[in-house]
Amino acid sequence: MSDGPSDFEMSTAWRRKTQPARQDQGLMMSLRAPSHRALLAGVVIGLFTLAPTATTQTFAAPAAPAPVAPELMRFVEQPANRQAVLAMIQDQATRLLGACKSLSFANDHVAVAIAPRFNANGTPLHGEWKESWTATGCGKSKIFNVETFTRDNGAVSRLLLVPGTTIAPPGLQSDALLHAVTAANAPSGGCQDRTILDTAFLGFAAAAAPGNGPSPQVRPWHEDWTVDACGKVSVVMLHFTPDDSASGIRVTADARPEK
Repeated sequence: MSDGPSDFEMSTAWRRKTQPARQDQGLMMSLRAPSHRALLAGVVIGLFTLAPTATTQTFAAPAAPAPVAPELMRFVEQPANRQAVLAMIQDQATRLLGACKSLSFANDHVAVAIAPRFNANGTPLHGEWKESWTATGCGKSKIFNVETFTRDNGAVSRLLLVPGTTIAPPGLQSDALLHAVTAANAPSGGCQDRTILDTAFLGFAAAAAPGNGPSPQVRPWHEDWTVDACGKVSVVMLHFTPDDSASGIRVTADARPEK
């Protein structure tokens, strides 16, 4: 692993959008043509050539999870919400866990990014949270994630994220994916398919960004992203480094040996 910047280094930034994604969709990326898009979370990304490019986005450091209010847990556990989230996760799990027909699913964790308000009917308003589910079967298990957004009028939108334990928020995941699939070079022959199979949060660095104290939210952290590039599976280590003001996060990638 090199101590210097990798070939895939890119400084990026992100601000939370006030308008959430369309209801129940995967995190989308614009590819080579405006009309050609692919799901970020575990879906094959094909028909395009990735090249690192400079961006002008700004990413906020991951926020400390807010406490999960009892009202929110009641909403999360409602059959309608469970069915909507589980339908998205089951579709992704079917693609990533192969031919296993005996999968079971359990909602293991809820992480609140923006604590919602609640109206008189118990409907969450203006909130954002992530549900993490574990799929188990055929001797395998994997974590799947769905981000839920609620508007002031009670409308609900859901976003399918990359699988695994990454702590990167949705906007930062889009950038991290570009680094991961670029670092995981596909075999020659023209194939451009890429699939994010898994992610793993490895831990925070010991030191915070200069001038920002010991808060975990401004410490650099590291993750492994597992990429299937046209049948070649490799693990890419991603490094997330907040800048001196903690208002932006730089992402760098190191390709690791093929699995």
